[in-house]
Amino acid sequence: MMVTMMMELTTGKATTAYGYGEYSRLETDFVSGYGAVAGRGGQTGSLLLPRHSVAAFKDMLTWLVLDSQRALSLESFVRTAGAFFTITKLVDITKTAEVKAHVGNLMELHGLESMPATHGTRRMLSLMINTLIPGLKTTEIIRARSVLFLVLEAIGGLRVGEAMGGGDHHGLLASNVCILRDVRDGSVSVEGRLEHTKTKHVRWVNMVGTTKTEKIAVAGAMSNYWRLSGIETITRREGHYTETRPDYWVVRVSLLGASEKVLEKLERALKRSKVRSVQKMAGSSMYYAKMRSRLKHEVEEKAYVNVAGGRRDSEEIQRVVEELRRAGLESRTRVTLGPLIRATSGSNLTHMPLSTDSTYKLLHGVMDDAYRMANSRESGPDPELDLMGALEPHWTHHSWRRFADKVARETRKETGVSDTDIDLFFGWMEAFYRKKMQLHYAGRTDRVKRSRVTMMI
Repeated sequence: MMVTMMMELTTGKATTAYGYGEYSRLETDFVSGYGAVAGRGGQTGSLLLPRHSVAAFKDMLTWLVLDSQRALSLESFVRTAGAFFTITKLVDITKTAEVKAHVGNLMELHGLESMPATHGTRRMLSLMINTLIPGLKTTEIIRARSVLFLVLEAIGGLRVGEAMGGGDHHGLLASNVCILRDVRDGSVSVEGRLEHTKTKHVRWVNMVGTTKTEKIAVAGAMSNYWRLSGIETITRREGHYTETRPDYWVVRVSLLGASEKVLEKLERALKRSKVRSVQKMAGSSMYYAKMRSRLKHEVEEKAYVNVAGGRRDSEEIQRVVEELRRAGLESRTRVTLGPLIRATSGSNLTHMPLSTDSTYKLLHGVMDDAYRMANSRESGPDPELDLMGALEPHWTHHSWRRFADKVARETRKETGVSDTDIDLFFGWMEAFYRKKMQLHYAGRTDRVKRSRVTMMI
């Protein structure tokens, strides 16, 4: 069912006839459809109406964003619901803190903005990856990192926070990514396991090694970044595949409750380290240590600093652990998986994750350039560009994720995937699908099907 909600809200209240009719119709659709899905019966009387229940109203909002056309009207719907509650002398549950928080969470997780993001296009993506980013006057590693991040968002459909911040209880960890080669036909794909997303659900993401339309080299972007990062890899056979994945671990020092004395011990140990890379990065490591030691309790999962990295059993890792033990920091030290997308200090990579607020400083400028080139006099208008009535494009953190979703839905005939496959691939409505008792892709058994979702980019 497709419902278009064009709501007249001139004074903040819908007209009585429209508000009651449209809200009541959607409410009935929700109760009959979602009630049956949730195992609560298909009759209106068997499920508490959203107008009478905060929990049911939140479920209705979740149901609403399952459809992209309805999702774009989420804010308008909430305003109209509030007007309807007032008109019918019901308690306006849209004003409760619980509902407001739920609306905010839906907006963030599903890429909905008051001014909808302009989708990228295939032409723009190809220009950015093959021409504009390689031409940037910056270091080779930053160019490679920028290409990889764009690939993860535009083809992997990852949220910014899922690609960045690996180790901060969200984000992609290096060793949770691998390049797969199917020994039966030689086909290549890339697979990632997201352990700590904002939604707290584990999710698998697979991408074809090279996309079918624009020939974007996904596996090439990943392996190039590994090479320039100095990441060593392990290749092994698993079933019908050979897996090549990073063997990248970091030495992490906890900063929870760290006093000035602790920071002084750490600084001395790093500056005196016999491992040259650790000594060289001591200043950068202490910058992060001092900054993160001051974090408040609610973000304590970020209260750490990674001071060294490499293979799990490398001599350097073992030596740094021993140096920290001798410095009296043994209880604060552990070896753990390192982040995939790493921050830089000057021209050098650190072992710290790149923060989400650092990602678009470079890419937004490139997106503007790609937009102009994709619509130049020489190339002609970009056939996939949709400004949604605006005079200029509005780029956000969701522009490429929404582009990937759009292409996936438009090419279902070619790829053979369903709407549910797409929802699960992108992590849309994970809580809803759990209520439907539908399992996520069962581990790696569906890796071929998942890789088809965005293959037509």
